[in-house]
Amino acid sequence: MGAWGTAIFSDDEACDVRTEYNVMAAYIDDDDELILQKMKEYFHVENTVNDMDAVFWYSLAVLQTKYGRLCEKVKNNALECIDKRYTMDGWFDKKDNLKREKVLLNLKDKLIGEQLPRRKVSKPKLERAIWQENDIVAYHLVNIVEDEYRKPSDYWFYGKYILLKIVKVEKNPASHIMPELACDKYMYCSVYDWIGDDIPDISIVDNLNFHPIEYNEARDQHDYVAGIYSTVLNPSYKRKHDAVVIGNDTSGKLPPRLAKYSYNADVIEFLLSRMPKFTPNEIGYYNINGMP
Repeated sequence: MGAWGTAIFSDDEACDVRTEYNVMAAYIDDDDELILQKMKEYFHVENTVNDMDAVFWYSLAVLQTKYGRLCEKVKNNALECIDKRYTMDGWFDKKDNLKREKVLLNLKDKLIGEQLPRRKVSKPKLERAIWQENDIVAYHLVNIVEDEYRKPSDYWFYGKYILLKIVKVEKNPASHIMPELACDKYMYCSVYDWIGDDIPDISIVDNLNFHPIEYNEARDQHDYVAGIYSTVLNPSYKRKHDAVVIGNDTSGKLPPRLAKYSYNADVIEFLLSRMPKFTPNEIGYYNINGMP
């Protein structure tokens, strides 16, 4: 944990408190005591006020004040920490000490002043998986990035289809304290060694191999898997997209680097965490069947 400035949230722990609180308060709107108890347990906060827990009380007090939910315990503990000058001194120089003091005295004024009416906490924007594991997706290459040299339609593969296999949908909880509340879902795909003018039948994948997505110079090997962000596929996205699920392949066929570890979830997740990420409009630049 560390701090990089004198502001309340210029601190790793404070940022963690903010992330956890915002998620739990968004999904648990009527039980502030439960949220506080679970946060105290997770951050190992003691019942008595001390300088080690001051950042926790400060950041939580700011958040509860923002949403009109300031409870007496958080208020009193934060005020006690301020009065005892916890985290107020010991910065790089006297100037920073004065900055921190001003920040905490401003917080004190907000805590003892009139509180805002209670309001809802917005739910976090989450990455969603619009496809399932083993889905075979025919992706239409019409969403090509335009550059200063060529228009999208100048590429020979513009308007053609490639095939993707969703090899993994990975869940990442929005809250570590209560992972059951909500989670991001990240899709990872591999590209088949095929390109065509029309959407093919699902049976074609039985005889297809996977094509390397890019060469990883650092590891001197090809990567066969990449993350694919659903935000680019959202209908509200300003550019046209066209992707169709043509079926679900349950054969268990995986790209080379994943096939070896197909029954070891931990290793697969480690490999996926090291893979590149791309968006569908970049697929056309990879060397698939002789693409330039």
